[in-house]
Amino acid sequence: MFRIAWRNLWRNRTRTLILLSAIGGSYALALFTMGMGDDMHGRMADRAGEAAGGHVLIHAKGYQADRAVGQLVDAPAALLTALAALPGVRDVSPRVVISGLLTTSESNAPVMLQGVDIAHEKLLGDPASKLSEGAMPKPGEGGKLGHPVALGAGLIEELGVALGDRVVLTATRADGEVGRALFLVAGVLKTGNRDLDRTLAYTNLEGARAAIGLGPTQVHQIGLVADVDVTSVALAQATQGALTAWDAAHKPAKPTTREVLTWQQAMPELVGFIEIDDAFNYIFLVVLFVIVAFAIANSFLMV
Repeated sequence: MFRIAWRNLWRNRTRTLILLSAIGGSYALALFTMGMGDDMHGRMADRAGEAAGGHVLIHAKGYQADRAVGQLVDAPAALLTALAALPGVRDVSPRVVISGLLTTSESNAPVMLQGVDIAHEKLLGDPASKLSEGAMPKPGEGGKLGHPVALGAGLIEELGVALGDRVVLTATRADGEVGRALFLVAGVLKTGNRDLDRTLAYTNLEGARAAIGLGPTQVHQIGLVADVDVTSVALAQATQGALTAWDAAHKPAKPTTREVLTWQQAMPELVGFIEIDDAFNYIFLVVLFVIVAFAIANSFLMV
């Protein structure tokens, strides 16, 4: 049987080459499609970690849904050091997020102001790499005359300000009252996204805390950046354990109700998109193999 089949392969070499080309071509196309899809999903996952603020996020319970300015977690330096020492953690970034209104003598515009330590944001998109003029706010800069702020190019244009000008932030404080804070324009950011450039702003942690009346260690969010070979789920479990151990050792008078989320839990829409796209890739492969199988069967039947 096998001898007859082997001889049949060489009786019509053209037909054999066509069938081999169809099988090899479909297999190569399948590998290329799967590889391209996996690479795209991997890049999307990396970008998602950056967009979420970390591969693992720590914040007050319910903050992810409400984004209320009064939902805070305490992040003393010792806790941040303990989290940074966890296996698989590349960096830890505390963050204060403020939605408010920037005002000048000429205009006003809504803003999403982030108070960060710029040294710990380099692994999360590195805002300094988008700087076109001036400098990023540094820790400890600022005082009664205003804290430094870097604004998106669109926001600069809309407000009609330049480097060194003053802007006033109006925002809800942590106690529920409306407050105002003075900032000095220190830098201009260009991301390439016009909509983002019209709302983006960065200041240091001291400036953001002072603007909404936070304590010296209070933040809205702590982002953890994972090593390449560490999954966000494993890191989230380790982080939860570290926080439990920290509370047991320090016994805070007013325990903080925290929640630890992976970037997948923080961005379920993106996870759903990846799953749907992956499913369509498999459907495409099944259709491809069915077409190739029918073509091969047709050739054999004609023989």
